Order: sequence, then structure tokens, then C-alpha cells
Amino acid sequence: MAPYDYKVQTEWAYMSLKRASQNASSIDAPLRAEEAFRHLEEAIESRGETDSYPYHVLGSQGLGWVRHAVISREEKINTLARLQRLVDEGVNRHPFQKELRQLQTDIKREYLMTTVK
Repeated sequence: MAPYDYKVQTEWAYMSLKRASQNASSIDAPLRAEEAFRHLEEAIESRGETDSYPYHVLGSQGLGWVRHAVISREEKINTLARLQRLVDEGVNRHPFQKELRQLQTDIKREYLMTTVK
């Protein structure tokens, strides 16, 4: 259906991350999540200046992935840092998007929780 359309990429990535989170113990879940992250980063690169939605999907579904993923603490920290960097960029580009600001706070909180044992 239009695999190079950024809206299709964004929705596909949304569903892929959601499925990866729901089936976090599946052997292919990390690969599915990483592929979705790459597609979202491509959508951000092509349309991020004018559209906040790819940032929102990346932040919300990425956070869901981190919370459910069967990955090491280091991988969680690296993924949260990646999400934080991109959501911060989204907030800078779209300062009036309340949902992005909330995601920024939620990701920071989750990152801080990785330091608590």
C-alpha cells in the first residue's frame, strides 16, 4: 500500500512496536522493535519539522516497549536515551504539544528508575 509514504511508515511502526511490547518474550520482538524505531526515525527525518505525530508514536510506543521488553538493563538505558533525545527534539520543534511534553517527563522518570535497584 504506499510503503514509502511517511504516514504508512508511522502507522506500521506504531503497530510493530505495539505488537513487540505485547509479545515481549518472543524471539523476534527486539528485531521488530528496532525495525519500527528505524522507520519512525526516517519519518521524523522527512517530516518531523512539520508533524509531531512520529515523535509521539516513537515516545509512547517506545516507552511501552522498554517497560515490557526482555532486554538487559544496559539496553533499556540505551533505548531510553535514544527516546529521550528524539522526544526532546520533538518538544523543541513542537513546543505546544502537551502530549510530547508529558512523554518527555515520563521517559525521564523511567530513565531515573533504571538507577534504582
